[in-house]
Amino acid sequence: MNKYQQALNNCVNRWAPAEDWNLLKSLVEKATPKKPIQKAAGRTVCPNCERSIAREVSPRYCIVCGQRLDWSEDNE
Repeated sequence: MNKYQQALNNCVNRWAPAEDWNLLKSLVEKATPKKPIQKAAGRTVCPNCERSIAREVSPRYCIVCGQRLDWSEDNE
């Protein structure tokens, strides 16, 4: 469990303002690796902002929105 997820879980057990919940939720979602989406003609896009990405340029995070990327193969 990453630190963002742990903080979100702590908020569940305590009162927190709505804007803190929403910010923390978006941070947890961005910190959770997601697989890039393959589009037509071999174009690869970020699953969050759908901007073009290349593994060589952004190996771990989308350079536009900061989404953590999971480039692993499905059979790993």
